[in-house]
Amino acid sequence: MARDYQEANRQLSEILKEEERSGENLLLKIKQGLYNGWIDWNHRFQEWLEQLLGVEVDTRLGWLLPVLLAALLLLAAVWIFRKTTYSGKVQKDQQHDVPSVEDEAFRWWLMAEARAKRKEYREGIRYLFRSVLASLEKQQILVRGDYKTNHEYRREVEQNRSDLLPAFTELVHQFDRIWYGRVPAAEQEYEVFRSLSAPLAKKGGPR
Repeated sequence: MARDYQEANRQLSEILKEEERSGENLLLKIKQGLYNGWIDWNHRFQEWLEQLLGVEVDTRLGWLLPVLLAALLLLAAVWIFRKTTYSGKVQKDQQHDVPSVEDEAFRWWLMAEARAKRKEYREGIRYLFRSVLASLEKQQILVRGDYKTNHEYRREVEQNRSDLLPAFTELVHQFDRIWYGRVPAAEQEYEVFRSLSAPLAKKGGPR
């Protein structure tokens, strides 16, 4: 009986050892398969890079090379996206920041109204006058200039639209008196100047 028990233990030990050897062999096969797969992928990757770049590439960096390449591709994609987005935004902003003369006249008129609401009537009158000049330039009645005087504007109006000369002359007179003469302006002065400006600044005030 004891002899049979010992024989059974011996056979069991041999079976366990055989299974252990089989497990080790399977693990070695898996490791060898992974290694061979990596070598094959690395070789294909090297060929692809050489075809893409046209130069010989050393792929001995192993796993680090594809990581670096992926990072470079990601940075390039981000740079292209930011550049195209920023360029489109700048172009769009420039289109809004450079209004036509017609829009400029309307803008000056709105700024004048805003000043009047804050009871800054002298500034409001100044903006109304700028709206008129922008509108007249749009109509090709005068050409604005940084160093041109109101007298020069009056002469251009006389040459190009003499029918507007009386209204423009009165407007210039009121503006010079209030702005350059530093005469205080109240709501009444603003409303009078606004009424004189409206027919001239067609895009700003009522027709």
